[in-house]
Amino acid sequence: MLCTSSLLASTAPTVIAPAKITIRHPQLRDLIICPREAGIVNYIRGQSIIEHDLNSPDVAPKPVADLSFIPNTLSSLNLDQVPDSHTLLAAGGLDSEIHLSLHSPSQDRALWHFSRRFSGGCNNSIVLSRACDGSHEPRLIVSNNDWTVRIYEVPLHTEPQNLRCCGSIRLQEPVNHSSISPDGRTLLSVGDSPRIYLHSLSGNAQLTFNHTTPLHVPPPTASHLFPIAASFSTAWSADGLKFAVACEEGVIAIWDVRSTKPMKVLHTSAGGRDYSGWSHDPWEGMRGDSRAPGWSARNVKFGCGGVGGRAGHEIMTFTEHTNFLHVLDARTFETEEIIHVPEIPRGGYLTVKPRARSFQSIYGIPSTWRSLGTNDTRIDYDAIGRSNEWQQ
Repeated sequence: MLCTSSLLASTAPTVIAPAKITIRHPQLRDLIICPREAGIVNYIRGQSIIEHDLNSPDVAPKPVADLSFIPNTLSSLNLDQVPDSHTLLAAGGLDSEIHLSLHSPSQDRALWHFSRRFSGGCNNSIVLSRACDGSHEPRLIVSNNDWTVRIYEVPLHTEPQNLRCCGSIRLQEPVNHSSISPDGRTLLSVGDSPRIYLHSLSGNAQLTFNHTTPLHVPPPTASHLFPIAASFSTAWSADGLKFAVACEEGVIAIWDVRSTKPMKVLHTSAGGRDYSGWSHDPWEGMRGDSRAPGWSARNVKFGCGGVGGRAGHEIMTFTEHTNFLHVLDARTFETEEIIHVPEIPRGGYLTVKPRARSFQSIYGIPSTWRSLGTNDTRIDYDAIGRSNEWQQ
């Protein structure tokens, strides 16, 4: 049974900042990241990647990369082995576009950038990862609507003219998200079905995929939810011993890699909410101005808590389509903090200072892990990630 205790340094936000974040696809919500420094985030606005320093309210958000398309997915990788601790950014688009750019903290614009439209359909997610063969060249994992996962090698020291595909695999349905374990040896993928794909990776210049034990997302407990169990987010714990999957039907399941049964199954807050205005059709969010289902789990992440330079234990977060962010102790998953994001009508104001016009709000946690969210306002909290000293 989950316990609700304080996983946050304070129940009040440390920062509230207005922002316009472009959502190109109603189901793809991995659009804000915190690559390196707490409080400095990147997000999508139109055809640009924006950098926003939440700790400096007088500094206007600035574009760090201009693209030729509107991205629907955003990823980053810190490259500490490169002088000046560069950051690699990657973005993907609905028409199989890929953008890459290398950034230095000492320069306002990218050191180099790469943009290309590849074959295939919608890039549902792109994720940057370190190679497992000792190479300094990172890899880009592309999950596409054409049922494939492709892994590309990203050259760092020269501006790439093209990307070499070092491995690809075709699954049984459109692939919505993939991630690679911290040791680089296991690929985790999910798509438009309850199936969860785990492939062990071998080889160096050319990868070999070996399918391991098949797994499935547990069914939802609420009978009124629509029956297509598509999943849109995956994540690994820092030690690689646990992974999590977030599902369209409001299920978040966590596995220990040594077991085929979930060690914990969580659900979004659908049970206590009125969904009379939402459609049960999983495709309706793609048509016109219709509203996407609000009970879905959109993003799941693992990360290290900590505040004021003091490290905390690992935590896991997941976001719902609207209104709720969940923060859990990732050691036991028995302690949970639920942050309610106020739903604000168009033209409305959040009753805090500074005032921020917003349709919906998104919460980001400034830590070593990515911020999560969706729309017009970021409200940041410091996450402690401890479980034995919490007060009611």
